[in-house]
Amino acid sequence: RAADRGFTLWRLIRPFRWPLAAALVLVAADTAAQLAIPALVREGVDDGIAARSTSLLLTVAGIALAVVLADFAVARGSAWLTGRTGERLLYTLRVKTFAQLQRLGLDYYERELGGRIMTRMTTDVDALSAFLQTGLTTAVVSVLTLVGVLVALFLFDVELALVLVATLPVLVVATVWFRARSVPAYTEARERVSAVNARLQEDVAGVRVTQAFNRSEHSTAVFQSYARSYRDVRLRAQRYIATYFPFVEFLSEVAAAAVLAVGAARLSSETITAGVLIAFVLYVDTFFSPVQQLSQVFDSYQQASVGLRRLRDLLRTPESTPAAASPRPVGPLRGEVRLADVTFSYRGAPTPALRDVTLTVAPGETLALVGETGAGKSTVVKLVARFYDPTSGAVCVDGADLRSLDLLQYRQRLGVVPQEAYLFAGTVRDAIAYGRPEASDAEVEAAARAVGAHEMVAGLPQGYRTRVGERGRALSAGQR
Repeated sequence: RAADRGFTLWRLIRPFRWPLAAALVLVAADTAAQLAIPALVREGVDDGIAARSTSLLLTVAGIALAVVLADFAVARGSAWLTGRTGERLLYTLRVKTFAQLQRLGLDYYERELGGRIMTRMTTDVDALSAFLQTGLTTAVVSVLTLVGVLVALFLFDVELALVLVATLPVLVVATVWFRARSVPAYTEARERVSAVNARLQEDVAGVRVTQAFNRSEHSTAVFQSYARSYRDVRLRAQRYIATYFPFVEFLSEVAAAAVLAVGAARLSSETITAGVLIAFVLYVDTFFSPVQQLSQVFDSYQQASVGLRRLRDLLRTPESTPAAASPRPVGPLRGEVRLADVTFSYRGAPTPALRDVTLTVAPGETLALVGETGAGKSTVVKLVARFYDPTSGAVCVDGADLRSLDLLQYRQRLGVVPQEAYLFAGTVRDAIAYGRPEASDAEVEAAARAVGAHEMVAGLPQGYRTRVGERGRALSAGQR
């Protein structure tokens, strides 16, 4: 498949739209239950306690208990449904991202740091997962609660509602200030943590060299500088958080005090009831709690937003060796290889690695490419394997341009021995049969004998069933 240039969050969640819709219905029910409690308190105070009606008070208390129990069941169902849907969605995203990484050509891996690639699959995906599973639900509940509280306040008493609404402009200004400063900090922090991961991966991979040349202290100092840069950015973001969140709390206390002051004056003049004032005080707390929750969700949202943008950029990255519109099937090959006026430049290189190269290798012919370092010997092999496409000219096998062939079928008929042996975790048999997993034990042994490796493999503790370990580290360099 080609790169998904139309990838968006909506396209990702569209297959899960019905479970998400059901979760939103449960979230709305949860919000309604929370908004009902202050209204029931008002009813109990004004029509139960004030009127000294025990039966009505018990009825209201029973309804409130039923609402609380129903809200518990709804909240539990909502948490289960959003968690399950979120895990399925993130599984889809991880597989989609990994498949794209498998499709991308060598040029992507040669220009991108390994740690940055790992960050896409771990930190970015996890940030999006955390937001979709918890942050999104919290945000929806908070928004619905804010709207519901405002409606209830104006229905109960317009004058007291306006007292609370008067604090909103201050809250909006504070939120705009917070976002203007925190968004760049979150974006920079994600880039810094990618650099930290890249440095960590490089140091772990080269720990033998580091220890052999007594450079451990130097490596630690370099890593410390990367980690310090990341820490400084996160601390800057935390300073904004430490200013904004307490201010929202302070604003809620000011609003509650203002409502109490105005409400007490109106209560003494008997223009409102005690139940309305108590309900208002409860609603003030209910109003500012979602604001604080939204502020806390904002951190998760920013990290998810940055992660989604980086994942989108990855999924939209085109392959350097795109498939033909109508790829030709590849049957048995005679083995003629021809480079016709091939010029090739690596991305960002000032000069071409190959320039106007014409070369023909007949079927069955053995060819050795000899030259100084950087002359382009490995580049020729990469072009023949179609890890890259030439900048100009054509690479042909049996007279067919490689760009017109089915790439998967072509590589199944191609044997490539890399300069550096890389073995995946598994057994010796798995390593030999990597290109043909369906090969029988006899075929695997025949392949080992053909290259003179059978005696060495037979001498291992478990022969062909010996586990090679990560990157083949259980074997010596010669055995690999």
